[in-house]
Amino acid sequence: MGSARKRKISRCIYCGVTPKDPRELTREHVLPKGLGGTDTLLKASCFACCRVTSDLERVCIRDILWALRSLAGLGKESAMPNTPNVGVLPEFLPPSSLQWDRERLNETFSLRCLTARTDNCHQKAADSRPSTYVVNNTTFCRFLCKIAQGYCVKEFGDRFQSFLANIILGKITHLPEIWRFVGGDDFQFDQRTAHLVRIEVINLGSEQVVRARLRLFTSMNVF
Repeated sequence: MGSARKRKISRCIYCGVTPKDPRELTREHVLPKGLGGTDTLLKASCFACCRVTSDLERVCIRDILWALRSLAGLGKESAMPNTPNVGVLPEFLPPSSLQWDRERLNETFSLRCLTARTDNCHQKAADSRPSTYVVNNTTFCRFLCKIAQGYCVKEFGDRFQSFLANIILGKITHLPEIWRFVGGDDFQFDQRTAHLVRIEVINLGSEQVVRARLRLFTSMNVF
């Protein structure tokens, strides 16, 4: 993702609190370190929100995405999945807020089984690890929202106002409501970086909104 960059925020980007003592705020990685992220938001998360988002990252990185991280060389684990199926992830419709009938909520999704083939050129010795996949749609959506929130704050700074905070913090759990703002997008890309992120300002009726488009593990061409 390029060289490490830092931006000071001085408020919690999730709950919005600005404590009198700046030591009550901690740093926040824009993209989790477990996915190779280096950019950092300084003084950007209160301790309470940090605990919530840290638990969220732990579940997604160590459980849902561990096999993909191992194949991409992003994880510390030396274990490899003992099956050609390296992940089962939800595939979403476009966010309902971006569709022509914005009042109609998405209510369905599909699952995509990701497969991979390894050869004898793997960079490090690897043992096999039993592979089980339990994907919580709400948790995975919250994880995507957290990444999007981080990139938008990095781009626009302290003035950025988001719809996503209550999803990230687990205050909104009803999937059709989450899918107002989270969805799939089969956009084209020509970069072969570890991950691809595009931040765009688009017109939505009479308003301008920010759209974050994420494609993880682009160099592996999996999703």
